Amino acid sequence: MTKAQINNKYVLGNKIEILFDFINKGVHYQLDDQQIFILGNPIIDGKINFEKIRKKIIHDNFNQDFIKKIDGEFLIIIYRSDFNLLIVNDRFSSIPLYYSIVKNKFIISPNFLTLFKKIDKKSLNHEKFMEFLYFQRLHGENTYESSIKSMNSASIIEYNFKKVVSKKYWFQDYKKDHSLSIYDYAKKLSELIFESINSKLSDFNHRNNFGLFLSGGMDSRTVLGSFKKFRPIAFTLGFSKLGEYRVSRKISKIISNEHDFIKLQKEYFSKNFKRLIHISSGLYRFDHGIFCGIKNQISDKVKVVFNSTALDYWFQGYYIPKTNIKIFGKPTYYNNIRKQNGFFEDDYFYNIPYRFKKNNPLDYIKSNKSSFITSYIKNEVKKIYELGINNGCYNFYDCWDYILNDNISRHFSYFNNLSMHDSCEPRTIAFYNRIFDLFLKIPIEYRFNAKVSKETLKIVNYKFSKVISANHGMKITGSPFEMTMHTIFRKIASQFSSSKQFRHPVASDRTWPDPYSYLKGNKFLFKKAEDLKKSEYLDMAMPYLDRDKLNKDIDSWLFNSIDGGDILYRLITINEFLKQGYK
Repeated sequence: MTKAQINNKYVLGNKIEILFDFINKGVHYQLDDQQIFILGNPIIDGKINFEKIRKKIIHDNFNQDFIKKIDGEFLIIIYRSDFNLLIVNDRFSSIPLYYSIVKNKFIISPNFLTLFKKIDKKSLNHEKFMEFLYFQRLHGENTYESSIKSMNSASIIEYNFKKVVSKKYWFQDYKKDHSLSIYDYAKKLSELIFESINSKLSDFNHRNNFGLFLSGGMDSRTVLGSFKKFRPIAFTLGFSKLGEYRVSRKISKIISNEHDFIKLQKEYFSKNFKRLIHISSGLYRFDHGIFCGIKNQISDKVKVVFNSTALDYWFQGYYIPKTNIKIFGKPTYYNNIRKQNGFFEDDYFYNIPYRFKKNNPLDYIKSNKSSFITSYIKNEVKKIYELGINNGCYNFYDCWDYILNDNISRHFSYFNNLSMHDSCEPRTIAFYNRIFDLFLKIPIEYRFNAKVSKETLKIVNYKFSKVISANHGMKITGSPFEMTMHTIFRKIASQFSSSKQFRHPVASDRTWPDPYSYLKGNKFLFKKAEDLKKSEYLDMAMPYLDRDKLNKDIDSWLFNSIDGGDILYRLITINEFLKQGYK
């Protein structure tokens, strides 16, 4: 048996090819009769353990009962012969995987663009491009290319004699437990975050350093406060040392934690453009990844960096359906949980917050195709809804969460996590089975308005809970009443004072710049937007577009209207992905 680090490419026999591409941190075991690839950091009995998995496989005990016990982030690939390949992933689909049979060869890759390039005669799913423009993400296992599928979470895929069979070994169970209080759940969450940290550090010699990406928000400071004996080096990224850095610096000083600022250059998106397009593969807006090209600023100090992905939309209740209470027509921080409106797929289609901003992409579809494409997109959502309602979902709110969490790596914001692989080995604290199970059982009214998250932060570090949020400039654990009153006071005070302390944080105070302003001020991206008007790739991907209408509005967005930033970035993402894909 030989053991080695994983390389980028493997050709196994005549029928199987693996293209690991940018996610290649893992272990490769080569035995006489089989090869084993283990990516990520699989946890067994509270410790990262590659050897136990290897032994289970070689002794033919790698069955479904054992697979259910594997915790954390992992992707396991077992090659037995030209006609037998087994693939298993975790409950979060933390490492995405795409697969296709090309000229009788089974090819897999965690990068969609890499696999897309291997298809000589491409058959495009035209409707999926509009789905991305509408939602800035795709749903289900179908992709832009008809022969390429996306692996679902908690699944086992077996390739055997030219056939691909996929089955789920675990389903989310949303049965709620009202026997515990908000405090009880917060206490349990704080314990599990600490437990997850210890498990994900179990392969570390604690004399070695490790890092944490620290923002000015709630979740990363909760994680920082959960490190006890050994603390991480905190890294905060930004285009300036304004809001995010100032807040995270204040948090770090409370516990005298080492804290580094990584300055993103003004030309970050243009300098890293090709890499961002490659990793995002048209499946995520390219500008949603800010961790490319910073390896040199991290690697001298750490190789592993923790992050707080998913804690926000799990425990802060980001996407729970709600209605806002307004005062004199102005929004407040008071919200009510709303009921389902119509069929599930219709409610989701018209109300999910990450759909288009200001300019509806469906308005640019030729009239004879609009109804068909809308129905197609809704049906993609309906298929996931039906899977959830038959496997662990009990009501509208469960299904709403199921759409978001069935495959977390397809969430629109997950590109930020994927971009970390370009600069370090990311480990996600939330991707721990018991934390996921806890989320599933917490009643939504406990998560609504971040009740559980706020209480957890107070338990983890009460001083952290008193520091403002970089997002809104108010105490991060403030109640809706406190935050609404503070906003009213700040609004009144700003009328009588020019002091910046009374203004609401703006785009320049946050990590991400305003997309429209950035594009207008960046010659490279501005040219990419202008190129859209004559793009043959957009015509190829979406032949149903009314190009005259779209081109007219592109001119307006570039030179007059400020409302086009969002749709321009989505169009650039698709156009540039196709340029690379057809090279």
